[in-house]
Amino acid sequence: MADCIQCSDLVLSDSLDGPKSVGGYRKIRDLGMGSYGKAILVEHVATGQQCVMKAIDITRLQPQQREQSINEVRLLGQMKHPFIIMYKESFMVNGFLCIITEFADGGDLNNAVLKRRQARRLRGGIVGFPEKQVLRWIIQCVLALKHLHLKHILHRDVKTQNIFLSTNGRIRLGDFGIAKALDKTGSFAKTIIGTPYYLSPEICRSLPYSWASDIWALGCVLYELCALKVPFEANNMTSLVTRIVDGKPPMLPAQYSEDLKDLYFAMLSKNPADRPTPGKILGIPFIRNECFLMLKDDASLRHEICPLTPDMPIEIPRPVPTTCKSSTASANLVLVPSSRRGCPPGQRKYLFTLDNRRAFLSQFKEPMAAKKKSWRSKAWRRLRMAFFS
Repeated sequence: MADCIQCSDLVLSDSLDGPKSVGGYRKIRDLGMGSYGKAILVEHVATGQQCVMKAIDITRLQPQQREQSINEVRLLGQMKHPFIIMYKESFMVNGFLCIITEFADGGDLNNAVLKRRQARRLRGGIVGFPEKQVLRWIIQCVLALKHLHLKHILHRDVKTQNIFLSTNGRIRLGDFGIAKALDKTGSFAKTIIGTPYYLSPEICRSLPYSWASDIWALGCVLYELCALKVPFEANNMTSLVTRIVDGKPPMLPAQYSEDLKDLYFAMLSKNPADRPTPGKILGIPFIRNECFLMLKDDASLRHEICPLTPDMPIEIPRPVPTTCKSSTASANLVLVPSSRRGCPPGQRKYLFTLDNRRAFLSQFKEPMAAKKKSWRSKAWRRLRMAFFS
């Protein structure tokens, strides 16, 4: 069987290494290898763009495994999200199913954890990643899971090896090989599958599981980023299952805030019903504040971050008093729910500044001759109350 694997890999490697490209892609180097295929860094011949080719030898797969590979292609085709690995195309060559996805040039979080752990051995004093960095990575993962769960898809293998980094600081959730699409919100999966260190208690008990299992796995990732090790360790599978089911989650290092610790323990609740959903996590005040800072740093995320919760406050400046003679007087910012502006909950929220507020209101002003009269009109008073109250 091993010889067959090597021969099959050579067929694909020879096709990529030769003068002719495969599917318009040329091999750069191998990234990893599994029992039935490999991951290869390739270059698109026409554009020069680097991508990842996941080549799976489906001729030797069992029917269930073959369906799993095709399922990954189908699921990847549905995923269009800034924090999910982008699917490009797929094709067959020499008995291999080749799946082309974007290349995250920053490696994965597992490599980042290993480098951080090595730096701690050499220099000492380093515990985990800074809280702000951990928080942003977790928020991006939560946004990705929220997108998946809204499409009734379980990832089922959330771990640091499947969370990839790009040079712009964003993460990409990838590897949907064992993801499962559920038909209804209340549906449950029953197959025991996933990476052992990140298995939830309900999976260890062979009970049906649902969306909360992805949250448990992400809670394990959160601990790993803070402590540079997985929360539950054991020498064998039986001991590991016992620790996950009966053991208490370890404490986060003391350097992290109580808010982050509370979130961590909530995500690792033994009862799946007690774990917060992605939407509830994004509604936690300190998470919501960090989302606003992320939006300030990268405005392109407004479509993902703005409609987080229906009652999310927005910042609207108070009007400058008319008695103030200074033209540089700054407006005081106040938090006002979106519904006060007449915007239905759940729709896009806008950040009003002093300048664009005046520009917006200018279209309602009457000519100068009628200005004094319109100022006392009932409609104008209502408009002023709506925006300035």
